[in-house]
Amino acid sequence: MINKPRPNRVRLLELVEKFNLTNFSHSLAWTANDINSIPVTRYVFGPEVVMTRGVRNGSFKNAQTYQGLLQKSVFEPSCISLITEPAYEEKEAIVTEKTLMALYAGTIPIWVGGWRIADYLSSMGFDVFDDVVDHSYQHESNAELRCDRAIELNLKLLTDFDFARRSADVSRLQHNYNLLQQNVFLKDVLKKATIPEIKSIVDRELF
Repeated sequence: MINKPRPNRVRLLELVEKFNLTNFSHSLAWTANDINSIPVTRYVFGPEVVMTRGVRNGSFKNAQTYQGLLQKSVFEPSCISLITEPAYEEKEAIVTEKTLMALYAGTIPIWVGGWRIADYLSSMGFDVFDDVVDHSYQHESNAELRCDRAIELNLKLLTDFDFARRSADVSRLQHNYNLLQQNVFLKDVLKKATIPEIKSIVDRELF
């Protein structure tokens, strides 16, 4: 679901071609792909505007995009999600809908370019499959090397379909889904909220 050519996403497209990782589902709706030879999909949902190297989204929610476009065609057919969260040079663990969708659909996550996201998810109780995935890339200070190692260290998982399928243990994937259903991120925000007015607004809007 690469709608904007940010540095780690461009690098991922280059790595996909370099290692011939062609057995995958994706949404690349640009009018042209000048980064590698992967064909564009032109998957759109609603009032998006498709541009030369990107997609300008409409005013609909991420949940609508997931349910109407990505759930059946991109995420659920997959064993593994290669996730490109927006942070690149920043040493910050940023989690967006990209990670949530990957976990919600029951896939094993690998963060391409993500800084210590596996550590953060693990601290929240999620199973990051660190007995199967080598997440040591997450500590690499050089952003481009962090992207490269996320792929290079996990080539067996990304190229051996039988191994990937055996690794995608349903009970462990279900555990992650259950945590999402329990609103663990929202509860964490509420725990850390210090301004009563903000906490009151969050309580009222989301519960």
